[in-house]
Amino acid sequence: MNMTKMMMIDDLHEDIQKFVLKHITDCGVHYGALPELVNGLMLAEQFKLETIKDALVLELFRSLKDIPHIPDVVENSDAFTSLPANLLKDILLHREKIIAIVGVTPTTKQRFDAFVFWLEKNQCDENERTEIARSFCLSDFNGQELLTDVRRSGLFSIKEIDSKVLEILNSCQENLTK
Repeated sequence: MNMTKMMMIDDLHEDIQKFVLKHITDCGVHYGALPELVNGLMLAEQFKLETIKDALVLELFRSLKDIPHIPDVVENSDAFTSLPANLLKDILLHREKIIAIVGVTPTTKQRFDAFVFWLEKNQCDENERTEIARSFCLSDFNGQELLTDVRRSGLFSIKEIDSKVLEILNSCQENLTK
């Protein structure tokens, strides 16, 4: 595609793009395709193939629920952790645009788990880390998740977590007294 773009062979470029897009759609439902999706996303970014990049971001977004389980079943499972922070942000933060297209989306917990999985092997600057962390609504977690996974991640202050847990407890007590 890059060569056809450079040589201005637009018809061939569009045909190849259609072919690639057809093969990207729904391939994330197979665990084994996830490393190829990640590698393809990095290439699409490198060669500035925006349409392909958008399709890959969408497919990876839809597959976020599977990311923490990849090491159990897929060879080359470290591909996701090799994503640069800017591409991870594209996947995690542009969900509003993607929700309108996809309909079915990973839960906040699944997105959170994928980010924590990535963060175990990568560093990102404090601003990126905060921006991604703020995309997770603490109200979407239950009390157990807040007190275990969210607390252990270190992405939120103990005060924020405790406040949300107290909110949940107060809500439960109100429901019991009714």
